[in-house]
Amino acid sequence: MICVDFHQFQDPLHKQCRSLTKLLQTFGLYDIWQTIHNNDKEYTHYSQVHNIYSRIDRFLMQSAHLNRVITCEIETSTWSDHNPVTLTVADHYNYKNRSPWRLNEQLLHDPHFVQTLQKDMQAYFEANNTDDISTMTLWMAHKPVIRGLLVRKAS
Repeated sequence: MICVDFHQFQDPLHKQCRSLTKLLQTFGLYDIWQTIHNNDKEYTHYSQVHNIYSRIDRFLMQSAHLNRVITCEIETSTWSDHNPVTLTVADHYNYKNRSPWRLNEQLLHDPHFVQTLQKDMQAYFEANNTDDISTMTLWMAHKPVIRGLLVRKAS
């Protein structure tokens, strides 16, 4: 789950917004409030300068965990330009029983797989290395991508 304050353009035609949308799709992240409330219109931020309401405060979660969400609400705030977003999640997921993921090193002895992995990683970096994404973000985001490729091959 990711909690985020997107001071980001909401215009889908804007380059930064398109890159963000692509990144969310790549990692299968869903805006929890939007998923639950579908077409409802509530806002988390008011800009006095622009006299605009927007919903920039969000909880993001992968679809596999959405079934744990009990509620996600936008609360009222009278003392801030941001309204808090609250999330209640069921506590039935037991992390203690999950063993840590480990790389099946035998995969690295398969030259065809190594070549495919190299091509996939090159494609990832070519597609995501844009001016609006920092090098650190690009590097950190590649880790779950490569892990997903390795898990898929191992299963």
